[in-house]
Amino acid sequence: MKSIRFEHVAKHYDKNPVIKDLNLTMESGERVVLLGPSGCGKTTTLRMISGLEDISSGNLYMGSRLVNDVESGDRNVAMVFQNYALFPHMTVFKNIAFGLRTYGLPKDEIKRRVAEVVRILELGGLEERLPRQLSGGQRQRVALARAVVKRADYFLLDEPLSNLDAQLRMQARKELVKLHEIYHPTFVYVTHDQIEAMTIGQKVVLMYKGEVQMADNPYNIYHRPANVFTARFIGSPPMNVVEGTLEGRRLALGGLGLELNDDWMEVLGGRGATKVKLGVRPESIELSATCSGRGLPVTIKYVENYGNKVGAYFDLNGTECIAALDQDVAQGRTLYWDVDFRKLSFFDAGTDLNIGYPEGYMTRGEAALPDAEVLLAGSAGRAEAGGGRS
Repeated sequence: MKSIRFEHVAKHYDKNPVIKDLNLTMESGERVVLLGPSGCGKTTTLRMISGLEDISSGNLYMGSRLVNDVESGDRNVAMVFQNYALFPHMTVFKNIAFGLRTYGLPKDEIKRRVAEVVRILELGGLEERLPRQLSGGQRQRVALARAVVKRADYFLLDEPLSNLDAQLRMQARKELVKLHEIYHPTFVYVTHDQIEAMTIGQKVVLMYKGEVQMADNPYNIYHRPANVFTARFIGSPPMNVVEGTLEGRRLALGGLGLELNDDWMEVLGGRGATKVKLGVRPESIELSATCSGRGLPVTIKYVENYGNKVGAYFDLNGTECIAALDQDVAQGRTLYWDVDFRKLSFFDAGTDLNIGYPEGYMTRGEAALPDAEVLLAGSAGRAEAGGGRS
C-alpha cells in the first residue's frame, strides 16, 4: 500500500499555526493536487510528507507505517523542486543517474533505467550536455527524469512548472500524467495554478489558511463547490455570489425577486425568511433581449472581450456580477437573465457552506467518484455539496 494519511496533523512555528488539524487521505497510486493561494500551507504539507518538515502534533501514515520520526531518506519518496536543483557540473546522464549510484545499483541497471526515462521524456541526444546548455523546458524534464528514475512509491512535486512559459507548461502537464500512468506512484503535486490542478489531479485538495476547504474530483470542485471560498477561488472569471433573502418561494435580490421552482423549494423550504447566498458560474448566465417568465432584468455597465467569449458586467443586489457570453452586447443596455435552476448553487449566509442540491440535479455523470472525499474546514460530517464521503 502506498497511501498517505494525515490524522489531526498540525504544524506551527513558535506560536504561529501553519497547518491546523489536517485530516486527509491520499489513496495508493492516486494523483492528488494541493491547491491554494500563497501561504495556505500546501508546500508545508508536501514537505511534511517528504520528511523535510517535522509535524508539531498528530500522526502521519505512509501505507500502514507511522512516519512521524522516520528520516526523509527512509520514506521512499522522490521529489521535484520549483528550481530543479540540478548539479551544474554534471551532465544530463550523471544528474539523472546520481541517486541510483548513491543507492549502489549495478552499472547496467543504471544505464537501463536512465535510457528508459530519457526515451519517455524525449531527452535523447542531450545526455552529455551540462544544465547550462539546456533550455528551461529541458532542465525541467531532467529534474523530472532524476525523480522518476528512482521508481519511488511516492512522487512529490513542488510547483515544478512555474518557471516555464504557457506552451511548455501545457506539454509538461501531459508528460506528468503520462509518467503517472506508466509507474503509478502516489503522486502529490503542489500548485497555485487552478488549470494545472484541474487538468492533472484526480483529486484536488483546496487549502486556505492551513485548512482544507474541499477535497474532491475536479468536476465537483468546479460545479458543486463546498463553500463560498471554493466557489470564488475556482474559475476564471470566478463564480458570482450574491446575497439574497428567502421569502417563501421568492428569493429577494434587492429590488428584484426570483420565484424558486419545486426542486429548490425541497432543499431551501422551511428555512423561513433568512439570508442565503446565490452562486452561479459566469458561463451559466444567458442574457437575452426578451423577458421570459423568470427573467431578471440587468443593465450592462461594462464589457470586455476575451476572444472566444465576451464578459458582460452588471450589478445584482449591490454585487458586481459577470456573464460570459458568446455574443457581443452593448454597454448600458438592459437585458434579461433567463435563470437555469439546474446551474445554481446556494450557500448559508452565516457559515458560507453549500446548502446542497436537489437530488434530481445530480446525474450519474456528475456524481462524485466512489472514493472521493469532501472535507469542509471545521466540519467532520458529510458535506452535501459534493456527494462524496468524509
